[in-house]
Amino acid sequence: MFSNLVGAAQGRNGRPHASGVAINRTSESAQPVAAAYQQLVDSVRFRVVSTGGFHNDNYRVHLTEQQARPLGLDADTTLLVRVRRRKPELVRRFWPDEAVLLRQLAAVRDDPTDQREIDGPEVLHSSEDGASVHLYVNGAELAQGCPDGEAVPEHYVEQIARFFGRLVRFGEKDLPRLPKGCPDNGDSTGFLRSLVAFAQEELCEGNQKEFGELFSALGVPDDAMAGFGRGLPPLVSRPFALLHTDVHRRNIIVDEHDQLRFVDWELAAFGDPLLDLSTHLRRMRYPAWQEAQVVDAWRRAVGEVSPAHTAGLAHDLPIYLAYERAQSVYPDVIRAALSLGALAEEPALDRAVSRTRAALLAAAGPLGLAEVPDAEGIRGPLLKWHHSRWFERSLERRAR
Repeated sequence: MFSNLVGAAQGRNGRPHASGVAINRTSESAQPVAAAYQQLVDSVRFRVVSTGGFHNDNYRVHLTEQQARPLGLDADTTLLVRVRRRKPELVRRFWPDEAVLLRQLAAVRDDPTDQREIDGPEVLHSSEDGASVHLYVNGAELAQGCPDGEAVPEHYVEQIARFFGRLVRFGEKDLPRLPKGCPDNGDSTGFLRSLVAFAQEELCEGNQKEFGELFSALGVPDDAMAGFGRGLPPLVSRPFALLHTDVHRRNIIVDEHDQLRFVDWELAAFGDPLLDLSTHLRRMRYPAWQEAQVVDAWRRAVGEVSPAHTAGLAHDLPIYLAYERAQSVYPDVIRAALSLGALAEEPALDRAVSRTRAALLAAAGPLGLAEVPDAEGIRGPLLKWHHSRWFERSLERRAR
């Protein structure tokens, strides 16, 4: 299924680096190295072609000898330059810079007295605007050999479950300083309510000016998430742990040894581990029959490490899944609308209508939507929003 992949080389203490590159950190001064990395970041901003998900543009860079020398790296080293995309910001960032977390996890990995293992990308540089440079993780995305909707081979499901088991070994003392206002460790109900409040205040109200009329036309009330929160029952208390929260097929890399590597940690958090399981189930798009297999694998792997982290699984997982379907309507519809571009040509419009309807159907139950419009009932509001947006932009350009 996966072939022609590059293996991992040994790291500083004999553990493998996912990138397959040994790093030379003997530079006499960090300042020229940082400047060289920033020059690399600035150079890729002018490229037209990039890859990436919703949050970053990713640029794969093979270093020339001239580029590699000031960085203390070998020529032909492959780096990944990540440049954060402009707003709207449709996610909750627990830590503003994933590099802070990844460096702390790397310190654990490289400590010969600490037997915990966590596999994150090696961060070489980060800047205040959210750009960063990582060693490239060699391999193929799981999505390439196993697209959305297809069953994931059982040995990969077991590896994913063990990854979640490794995460719960990391507590608050192992992580960067937590943001202010975090719920107390173990307050699962408070944690979920904080997620619901973020969705209402930031995703809904924060995008009201630009997208409020669109959501209203689609039948989503202004206080939909607040209403969802009012109906939440108490949850079982579980210890908090490190969460990835974005484990899906494009963020899982298969290496030449058929081992899985997990990338894109920018949405990592500290909280109830059932959030990680629910976001994983939602975004991996397993066939329906396989979801029970995945939940059972998660329960066994996490339970072997700490049974307390699996407490209340049967009762609380459906609540988290309902939350995921509810809050996803905001980023999914907004991204569908933005995907229309300047012209809203027919193929793009058809895809946007399909994505919007899928998001509304998923959210209808949790949000108590009275009715989900059909394709024509979605096409009209999308086109009206698009025409209004681009008309306003043309007026702004003329006023300059």
